[in-house]
Amino acid sequence: MTRISQQFSQKLRRRLSEVTAQIAEDVRAEAAEIVLSQRNRDLPLPSRLADSLEVVSASGDQKGREGHDVKTALPYAKYVEFGTRRMRAEPFLSSAARRIAARYPGVGGRP
Repeated sequence: MTRISQQFSQKLRRRLSEVTAQIAEDVRAEAAEIVLSQRNRDLPLPSRLADSLEVVSASGDQKGREGHDVKTALPYAKYVEFGTRRMRAEPFLSSAARRIAARYPGVGGRP
C-alpha cells in the first residue's frame, strides 16, 4: 500500500469510528429516555438503569469487530429488556436502536 493510500485508510477508519461512536451515543441517550419513560413514577430519581448505560469501543475485541457498543453492567437489565415468564419485557435498548436506525437509512442493512 502506498503512503497516500495508508493515510487515507487511517483517516477513513478514524472518521468511521467517530460516526459509530456518535450513533452509539445516540442509542444510549434514546435508551435512557425510554427507561425513564417506562419506569414507575413513584420511584425516586435517578434511575440506576438509565444512568448505567455506557458506550464502549468494540474495536479490537475478541471477535475482531470494529465500532461501538452500548452496555450496562447491571445484571437485571436483561430481564427488563427481554422479560421473564413472570414479567413482561420492556425493551429499551432494542427499541432505541430501531429508532436511531430509522434516522440513518441504509445503515445496518436497512434500505
